[in-house]
Amino acid sequence: MNKKLAIFVNDDYLVAAIEPLKEKFTVIGDKEEKKFYLYFYINPNTSEIDYGKCYKTKFRDNQNLYAGDIMQALEIGGKKYNVGGYSEDYITLFQPVIKNIKNFYYNELKKYDQNETNIQQTIETEIVFNDNISPKSRQLFINYWQSNGFKITESQTIDILLIKYYMSQKGGYIDGKKYAILETLGNDLNMSIVETFGTEAKRLNFKKFEGYGIDPRVSVIAKKIVDDVNRQEGLLSMPEDIKKEYIRHYDKALKIIDYLSKKPKNFIRLDTTFAVDPTKKIVVNLSLEEINKLSYLYSRQFSAFFTDSFLNQTGLRTIDLERIFLVGNTLENEMVQNEFSRFGNGKIETIGDDISFVLHELFKEKITKQEIDEEATMFLPNSNNTTNTPPPFQPNKTKQQNVYQEVDKIQISLLPIGRQVLVNTFDPKPNKGAAKQELKYIGNGSFKVIASTRSLQPGDEAVPLSDIWKTGMQIDFYITRGGKNIGTFRTRPVVKLSLK
Repeated sequence: MNKKLAIFVNDDYLVAAIEPLKEKFTVIGDKEEKKFYLYFYINPNTSEIDYGKCYKTKFRDNQNLYAGDIMQALEIGGKKYNVGGYSEDYITLFQPVIKNIKNFYYNELKKYDQNETNIQQTIETEIVFNDNISPKSRQLFINYWQSNGFKITESQTIDILLIKYYMSQKGGYIDGKKYAILETLGNDLNMSIVETFGTEAKRLNFKKFEGYGIDPRVSVIAKKIVDDVNRQEGLLSMPEDIKKEYIRHYDKALKIIDYLSKKPKNFIRLDTTFAVDPTKKIVVNLSLEEINKLSYLYSRQFSAFFTDSFLNQTGLRTIDLERIFLVGNTLENEMVQNEFSRFGNGKIETIGDDISFVLHELFKEKITKQEIDEEATMFLPNSNNTTNTPPPFQPNKTKQQNVYQEVDKIQISLLPIGRQVLVNTFDPKPNKGAAKQELKYIGNGSFKVIASTRSLQPGDEAVPLSDIWKTGMQIDFYITRGGKNIGTFRTRPVVKLSLK
């Protein structure tokens, strides 16, 4: 049984996972979101410490008995909190998190191992830190957790794990391809270029854009409120205090966005407070037209940062990239998506804030090129032929003739009856992943489904809406089952096409 624990450490939360047995990968935790949020409440009556996302607002309001921003505090150093009349180092706030992670860890292992587990044993742990976490904070984190029963190895960065996950979905071997990863899991926007070397991946370039991990609308509304109030009241003068107040207003901005989505208005009037004087309520007026205009201008900066401030400095062009991954809810924003769509929808892959699935890569055994199925990883060069004829079908003479061979495109109108097609697809979003459809051409632009890992059934008749298929596209089919039209089926993005 594999007893390793994997942990992702972000600005203000942890995600933990195990895989005791093969294909039993589990993200542990008792909340639906499966995150251990690093906001704390120090109970003055019992001296116990609780943690959770529910304490975030009160911490931002500078209320006593609440703590947070622990990873940032480790970087600064020397921060304390009071409990039971004693002053404690900030890092000890991790104690209830450590206790609960251990409980979830051992309870999960007991489901697969009937023998009594030694809860005193050291837990083999692989840690993945977000790039927002400083080297000093990382080392202090590792030292403290190791003193509390964890044997820690620092793993590769989240962008490399994501590309390895993508590689594993395509067969595990991709050589000489470059990928861009833009990540907004915390308050910052992190950009990197990762290149694949067989079964491995390496980061070539990296750049951080501080403060740009926030949704454009949230950032614009928070800044607008704080700047207007400060201009009116003059409560803050130090840039660091103003920045903290921006962050404090992010939650209020989210509520405003939710309110406007249900009750659209041209103007909204609201009251707010500043942390320096939480009893004083100040009225603010917001124009929806102005917010939309500023949000649009803000969202355009993401693609401009990518091309002008990052990609151009690497000497690469978007055409040199196999895929561009947009990671984090901020980059799912419609305005941001529209900006990146100019690079080609087939090149863009979007993933939300839940990236726990990539921790699965930490439990996989390393494979060599010799162990990979050659049929699944043999890529033919792109044809320079400009005619409409499909590339020639060249069977591997060292193997049986009746096996699938990969091609770079397929033109349906030129297929002979009886030819079989295997379509491999992949979507990196959580709970999606790889899929495949195996089809037999029966003439007149129609296929009979042989097998499918999704909702198609053997015997279904599938009529594609596209005559030419290529990787990167999604294929739409009209589906008939038992003589009855049951609707349109759309594949996930195509990553490989094969014929036999």
